Amino acid sequence: MAERSPFTTGRHRRTEGYVLLELLISLSVLSVLGLLGLRSAGFSRGSFSLFPDKYLEVQSEALLHAANRSFAAEDDRGTLIGFNRYGNASHIGTIVFSGGKKTYTAVIELGGGRLVFRNDR
Repeated sequence: MAERSPFTTGRHRRTEGYVLLELLISLSVLSVLGLLGLRSAGFSRGSFSLFPDKYLEVQSEALLHAANRSFAAEDDRGTLIGFNRYGNASHIGTIVFSGGKKTYTAVIELGGGRLVFRNDR
């Protein structure tokens, strides 16, 4: 009679199909690859995605110090955006950010400096 291994329970292990652990590992690998693909398909962090933060920062500095402030947008044309000492936009215009397959447009309106975003496909 053959001796039993101390690591077996006497039941036959099923060899067909996938084990739950294998499915979890494959799903985690696919999700990481998917996230990397989405990040590379989007805009760079230095252009469109950080623009609203920089815009509000410079506008707040103009109000805080009661002085004119301006900065160059990192768009396709290097547009100059300025604020007077009251935080109103003094240099206005349309800013176009392009990257990948999408193009985004930011419109700066005269006066209060309201910022409007459009998604141009």
